[in-house]
Amino acid sequence: MPGAALALQAAWASLLTLTGNYGQLLEFTMFAALLFYALTVAGIFVLRVRRPELERPVKVFAYPVLPALYVLGAAAIMGALLLYRPSFTWPGLMVVGLGAPVYWAVRRDHARRAGSRNAAPEALD
Repeated sequence: MPGAALALQAAWASLLTLTGNYGQLLEFTMFAALLFYALTVAGIFVLRVRRPELERPVKVFAYPVLPALYVLGAAAIMGALLLYRPSFTWPGLMVVGLGAPVYWAVRRDHARRAGSRNAAPEALD
């Protein structure tokens, strides 16, 4: 399955390179990339709250100030992109949004499979 996904991604990327110039592709993807970078950094705060017992082998420099400034700065840039470049930002965001149903379907399938493996075996007569 990963091989098929990589082939599909390669075909999609090839198609995108044929349909526009580099600047347009960058503008389509910049908002989504920045969104996921900010969510990754925000994940530091979530993990510190939800899983305080986890070992922290890597320390975050100037925590919590520097990660918070990054998230705020990224949010400001994303807001500016939404205001000043909506013709590129919204379509890029919609493409990312199209992945949500796929994520939920795969997640549901994994939960269903895990549930069937963890089910109690039938009693023997």
